[in-house]
Amino acid sequence: MLKLEKIIKHYEINFRLNGYKKMILYIGIISSLMINIYSLQLKGYPVGELFFSEALPKSSSTYKTIFFKQYGYLFSGVIIGEPLSLLANAIPYIEENEGFKASYNEIVGYFTPNDLKNQKISQTNEQVKETQNDRTSQVQEKVSIEALKDPQYVFNRYMTASAEMEFGVDMIKEWDFSKLAQQPIRLNESIKGPQVLIFHTHSREDYMGGLTVIEVAEALKKELEDEYDIAVLHIEDSFYEESNKGKFPTGGEYERMEAKIKQVIEENPSISVAIDLHRDGVDDKVHLVTDINGKQTAKVMLVAPLCRNRNVAGQVVNKVDLPNPYLGDNLAFALQTLLTANEYYPGFSRKIFCDEWRYSTHMKPQSLLMEWGAQTNTGEEALNAVEPMAQILAKVLGKS
Repeated sequence: MLKLEKIIKHYEINFRLNGYKKMILYIGIISSLMINIYSLQLKGYPVGELFFSEALPKSSSTYKTIFFKQYGYLFSGVIIGEPLSLLANAIPYIEENEGFKASYNEIVGYFTPNDLKNQKISQTNEQVKETQNDRTSQVQEKVSIEALKDPQYVFNRYMTASAEMEFGVDMIKEWDFSKLAQQPIRLNESIKGPQVLIFHTHSREDYMGGLTVIEVAEALKKELEDEYDIAVLHIEDSFYEESNKGKFPTGGEYERMEAKIKQVIEENPSISVAIDLHRDGVDDKVHLVTDINGKQTAKVMLVAPLCRNRNVAGQVVNKVDLPNPYLGDNLAFALQTLLTANEYYPGFSRKIFCDEWRYSTHMKPQSLLMEWGAQTNTGEEALNAVEPMAQILAKVLGKS
């Protein structure tokens, strides 16, 4: 009997020990998962959406596969089902392989950073990182209004975006671009005062040789006033943090800009057009130039902030914390400017760059964000773009 009790006690102890071991194991697994989730949060990924398929178990198996691939990639650097990614981990330069890039973009593209609150966005979000020269048509183009009724045509021919945005035609299909191309864009000449406002969220952006966007805007102001009788107000204020003495932004520029520019617009009801003039940032090997009347001229790109992106399920969602009631008007202005540029100065304007953020285009219906050349352009090339752009704007605004 005593021996039996000892045996029972032995098994009870082992059972308890095994129970403790299991508990420790469970705690370890849960702790590891929580640490990983916290790491994801620190990296800026939308963790709440990662468990979408568990909350909705009938969601597609494709989505679940993508989730585990993404999760695995973030913490191992290896893409499940892609042996090439093992080599890429050991030999970094293999990432330039086109096959690897395709797999990488499919997986990493689904992970988009959390929506930055208000306008807290860095300069690199706004700048386009290109690896080759922009190839826009060099042939004079008079577009068919009928063709613009097809959003796929507009998407393919006139628009581009960063890979992170997962830009698709479904993001723009709500607009009839044939109507936007014919929407009246005019200056309010019934009120005396400046009609066009030019400002710079990042006023220290410069070109080779030291010329900045401020000098370019001042030249544009003079051309619009002297040649087309368009009154321009040029705000040269810096919106960089007071302690920031360098040329690169450190954050908060868009909030500071908005407070000032809203005040300027309120004080000047005559303003019909607002232009936030920037200079793009590209790969050092890229030189964005075209020949206009025998002059090497910096190319200009129009940015169309759409205030939307995709959730982890691939659905298009609006950024509710970045409302813009003027998206259609912004697109109309950008599209007409691009089409006019293509007609009179083919190759001068790059494609419209669509972006998920809002930037500075929500304060006036007729707002443009321009990327005027890049850091690889000279100041002379940037200034050579003034005359053609002034003419393009004047034509769009019915002043030429």
